Amino acid sequence: MRDNNMLIADFIEIQNKKLSGTSYYNKRTDRFIRQLEGVSLFDDGTYCVTDLEKAWNETKSSNVYDDHGINSI
Repeated sequence: MRDNNMLIADFIEIQNKKLSGTSYYNKRTDRFIRQLEGVSLFDDGTYCVTDLEKAWNETKSSNVYDDHGINSI
């Protein structure tokens, strides 16, 4: 893996770690993965982090709780 590239699974894991006590729903991650269709990836299966972040931001719901459960405090 290059420094500025990442696997989809690793990116999603990082996003889940940003949440406290919950994780993103499958429908959220499925939208994200579909958004990446047609985006160039490297031979090792990684994507440019910039492309991952763009797709992640473009596929979020207007209500965050449609994407993940309630964070624990």
